[in-house]
Amino acid sequence: MFCSKCGTKNEAGTSFCSNCGAQLGTAVKTGKKGNLFGLAFDLLGLLLNAIIAPFKGYNKEKDNMDTKNSFIFAGIVAGCMTVINLLANMITVIKVKEYDWSSFKTVTKFKFDRLGDLNYFELIFKNLLIYAAVIAVVAGVFFLGSMIIKKQITYIKSVYITAIAVIPMAITTLFAGPVLGMLWAELGTYLPVIGMVYSCIVLCGLMNEELKLEKDIKVYFYAACLSIIFIAATEILVRIAVNSALNSLL
Repeated sequence: MFCSKCGTKNEAGTSFCSNCGAQLGTAVKTGKKGNLFGLAFDLLGLLLNAIIAPFKGYNKEKDNMDTKNSFIFAGIVAGCMTVINLLANMITVIKVKEYDWSSFKTVTKFKFDRLGDLNYFELIFKNLLIYAAVIAVVAGVFFLGSMIIKKQITYIKSVYITAIAVIPMAITTLFAGPVLGMLWAELGTYLPVIGMVYSCIVLCGLMNEELKLEKDIKVYFYAACLSIIFIAATEILVRIAVNSALNSLL
């Protein structure tokens, strides 16, 4: 049972919250089918905890994340990534710098009519599928890797962990970096790197909460998994860039 005041998880049958002392008569129970409010409350907490306290949030909710809730959470994360990317593109496209001949200065103007130039199908539906696929593939790499070293983690937990881990990278790469980069160019470079490093640390740390790897095998396993992911991502990005360049020449 969760406290409706502070959100702390308490043992079943407890009358008062162990953290804030509030009465638990109106607490939100989780993990029951049809309790949409409880699920939404948990998922919102997970999104916030993924940034400020990923390990605390994971350990607090992992027992409630069955197959259904794990895939729902992963879908919500992919949806949030899509919305973040859409907003960043909308802000970027309406902000235009033009040279003002009357003042002989470059001025910034916002042209909202340019929103019609965006390809919303690609920005929404195509990107949603891509982000969902990224979560599924990354989770699959760690799942298969765990099977090889005979320290198997379930694919469901791997999906859940991956969805938590990609949130900081998504925010910094898809939104904070591009938007703040318009104000200070260096931020557009530094923030995505910081977000990627943070997400990798969270991803490996949470995976190890389940796998319990130690010493050299821990280093080899996570180095191998991350290398596979980065090599695959690089190959895909290079192919996309080459195809885009070729199409622009035709």
